[in-house]
Amino acid sequence: MLTDATIRKLEAPATGQKLYRDPSVQGLSIRCSQGGTKSFVLRRGKERQLITIGQWPNLTLQVARLEARRLNAEATLGKLRPQSISYNDALSRFLDDKA
Repeated sequence: MLTDATIRKLEAPATGQKLYRDPSVQGLSIRCSQGGTKSFVLRRGKERQLITIGQWPNLTLQVARLEARRLNAEATLGKLRPQSISYNDALSRFLDDKA
């Protein structure tokens, strides 16, 4: 099981990234990258979509678990948040709608 102490001790891999699963929340892992960054991620759905929740230590394990549970509940209830788009894409869509 992941704890704040075990996350603190995780070492960066020599190359690429490594995922460490948190068995207490379905799909939640912490991803360690070769640069030393540690991020909470949630893998869900048939497509195995990977959602970045936030970086550790700015986001604690407890908060990451709560957010992962909320995201899992939204998916179960069918209340998924729309994907964000860039300003340029939004402007383009807006102008296309007005034309």
